[in-house]
Amino acid sequence: MKNKLIIFEIKHGKVEKLKRWYQKLDSIRRDEALESIRREGVKRKFATIVQLNEKYYDIGFSEVSNGAKVLPADQSMSVNLEHRAIMEDCLVTPPFKGELLYDLEYTP
Repeated sequence: MKNKLIIFEIKHGKVEKLKRWYQKLDSIRRDEALESIRREGVKRKFATIVQLNEKYYDIGFSEVSNGAKVLPADQSMSVNLEHRAIMEDCLVTPPFKGELLYDLEYTP
């Protein structure tokens, strides 16, 4: 698996709940979240929320470590169980399909 970009529509009335969860992942649950992505073989993950017309979208990005084999999220970790439940509650599935057309990284 290479780097991955995924886009979901956010269900009506769920933007603030999703923002609160992402804030937790970036603060009080950060250590757990970092351990989770380490176990997955992912170097970095981030998400952003954008508004287009009257709808909101969650855009997530995963950067894979060079040569790493990406594994599914470890469902024995409480942070992953909670993450999955919140995503199911807040996001319209399936996600939008797209194709990553270029991925540049400058390293001096």
